[in-house]
Amino acid sequence: MVFVGREAEQSQLEEAFRKKQAQVLVLYGREGVGKTTLAKEFAKDKPTTYYLARELSKREQYLHFQDAFVDALEKAEQGPMCFIIDEFHLMLKGNKDFFHEFTYSEVKDNMMILFISSQIQWVENKMVEEMHSFAMEINNLIKVKEFGYSQCKEYFSSLHREEVLGIYGMFGGVPGYWACFRKSYNLRDNILNLCCQNEGVLRREAGRFLKTHLREMPFYNTILAVLAEDEHQMQYLYDRTNFNRAKITVYIKNLIQMDVAEKIFSFEPKRHDLVKKGMYGIKDAFLHFWYQMIFPYESFLCWMEPEDFYREYLEDKLFALYQKGFHKAVEEYLLQLRKNGGFLSGFSVPETFYGKTETIPYVLRDGDGNVIVVDVYWGDREYGYEDFVQFSERVEILGMPIRGFYLFSRRGFTFELIRAVEGMENIRMIPLGEM
Repeated sequence: MVFVGREAEQSQLEEAFRKKQAQVLVLYGREGVGKTTLAKEFAKDKPTTYYLARELSKREQYLHFQDAFVDALEKAEQGPMCFIIDEFHLMLKGNKDFFHEFTYSEVKDNMMILFISSQIQWVENKMVEEMHSFAMEINNLIKVKEFGYSQCKEYFSSLHREEVLGIYGMFGGVPGYWACFRKSYNLRDNILNLCCQNEGVLRREAGRFLKTHLREMPFYNTILAVLAEDEHQMQYLYDRTNFNRAKITVYIKNLIQMDVAEKIFSFEPKRHDLVKKGMYGIKDAFLHFWYQMIFPYESFLCWMEPEDFYREYLEDKLFALYQKGFHKAVEEYLLQLRKNGGFLSGFSVPETFYGKTETIPYVLRDGDGNVIVVDVYWGDREYGYEDFVQFSERVEILGMPIRGFYLFSRRGFTFELIRAVEGMENIRMIPLGEM
């Protein structure tokens, strides 16, 4: 896997390694997000012992681990070293007393222990209890999050930006999925190769990924399929599934703790009654793609030829992938502008307004109640004067003073609009090519 980014995480690891006392760190995040790749990059010029935990009996795990631990101790006698224990939560599957037997007192001063886990839910909710007193010795927890659009653009630097946005809309910021993508193929051919062919690498990935974390898959499949319809409101989920409220609340909570789902919050204008409440959605980009575009038609996928299936059920839906990638890229662009200061200095982070009658892509608010509103257009033509007029009318629902407009467009802007807003510093127009 090509290594990009992760400067902040590398800096934290380097700082810990420079300390004279023994250090214990936990590196965790979603499968495929690049934890082991980051650990390899960090350890490439350091004495290192690496151990991959597996689902083994207590005795078998001990035999394998003991060899690695002896090697780590020998290296620590020579000077600072790093002992990496990957997927360490599996140490406890066959031996709940592992952290009673492997105690902190055995750790040498020159040793940095780096525990790695892909079980987000376990690390954040159960790890401390199951590690017993060893948990008190942890110096730092580092969550490895998905990459953003800028890293995706860097990784796929040879591709056109529209193609990169489609990839980002489908895979999100998971480099493990990016690595499956053939850069010599377009998005259509990659979807055919990865998801539609029976032997495709990602054909069964959604089910495999979820089954490593969850039981009761009939219920989770149902919930994710309904969430993928993007109706968002919990009441719709209750009505569609007919599950009781207590059960569905537990399932949603588990999906949120895995970073698969999320609770969606709307920008709040002065009139709170205009806003949709109790909204949830799928956060994970690949699972959203799968449950929205593949899962409902999986019988046809199994029966039809891959190209026929693609033409019948996917071809007209790819627009949504590009649009989703563009929206996420715009949000990250706004966050960077805000960080850099200038016109967005003093404004809040961008939030989507989910109204009962209108949706505004992004709104930013300052301390005085003024707002900047953002329109995002992914169409096959230029964004025009009439589009701007209509957007200006739509944002009146907020009932707040509009301090500025940011307009983002795939194809750029018409000469009529450019001429109409010339000299107006509170209206910024950003075509895709400038992002």
